[in-house]
Amino acid sequence: MNNNNIVIGITKKSNRQLCCRAAEIKDVDALVDLINFAYRGTGREDNDKSVQSKGWTNESHYISGKRLTHDSLKPRVEQQNPARALTFVVEFADGNDAERKPIASIGVVRDDDVNAHLEALSVEPMYQSEGIGGILMAYAEEYIVKQWGCRVISMCAVSIRNELLSWYYRLGYKPTGVYVPFHNDDHESRPFVQDIKFEQLSKSFN
Repeated sequence: MNNNNIVIGITKKSNRQLCCRAAEIKDVDALVDLINFAYRGTGREDNDKSVQSKGWTNESHYISGKRLTHDSLKPRVEQQNPARALTFVVEFADGNDAERKPIASIGVVRDDDVNAHLEALSVEPMYQSEGIGGILMAYAEEYIVKQWGCRVISMCAVSIRNELLSWYYRLGYKPTGVYVPFHNDDHESRPFVQDIKFEQLSKSFN
């Protein structure tokens, strides 16, 4: 797989270039750390649960447990295929390779010739006001439409995350009316709120 870094945009406040590439095995630990901290507010390497993420994607007030584990993410990265499924990683373009680390990620999956879906958009909480999520979403959409020829992109979001849902609406996603019972195939999670569901959203492209 050609895995060259591609410049996809510039941050809003700090004016730093963002590069995107497909994830590699060396990224798995850093991605697990990033995704769990962004979604569940779990601590870093020591997994100290008293350390809470301040990011607006954080679900720790609604759901306990990790978002995913090394064992659940590693096979996805190993089995990536540019024609079917990829995990994209975003890094700052400045600095040398040794200093770079993932600051955002998203999964893209081709369902068929028309449909694709997005998974686990994650942005390092300290950078969530820099516009990185929107830049990465736009890049993922462009890849799906231009490389795969798909015309409908969907995703699922926790139904009570009104702020997050509103952000997706502003990006052009609309509710499909489909709700899926809460589940997490990657790791045991337990919701604190009754009747929590995943709401499906979709966006069509001409």
